[in-house]
Amino acid sequence: MRITSTGQMRLAGAGITFNGDTAAANELDDYEEGTFSPSVLNWSGTYTTQQGQYVKIGKKVYAAGRIITIGGSGSFADFLQIAMPFVGSTSISSPNFGTWTIVAGSTGVPSSKVAGGPLGGPIANANAFMNTFDTGGNSGNWSASYCNASVACEFRFHCTYFV
Repeated sequence: MRITSTGQMRLAGAGITFNGDTAAANELDDYEEGTFSPSVLNWSGTYTTQQGQYVKIGKKVYAAGRIITIGGSGSFADFLQIAMPFVGSTSISSPNFGTWTIVAGSTGVPSSKVAGGPLGGPIANANAFMNTFDTGGNSGNWSASYCNASVACEFRFHCTYFV
């Protein structure tokens, strides 16, 4: 162990344990925070904004961001997903681990659909499915047909997942 000139403690080859705990499973062995450029999978166009932030503590990732497409620069296809900064655990089966919204007025959202909903997995390939509800309370994946690609679409999201 060494203390740097800025007062940070550095450990070589081990994590930090607290309160005398010696169990390796309880070590804090990874902490990272940063930015990433999220994207909407199944969008073929370009963006005006791709802002994302994350904090990774051990195996847990907190991520949030916003994405704005350039209207008329591409098209939406299939079900929409958001690319996350780290590959998720394959042991998670279709969880709802966050939420997303599409900013009101940015698309021609069908009146029968709620403009947002849960982010769902699996995220084994670092992608989160945008799920939604209709006015009858039924859920499903957000389909490309719900977005008007000729105008700018703004998506916002936040989530927590394990890697």
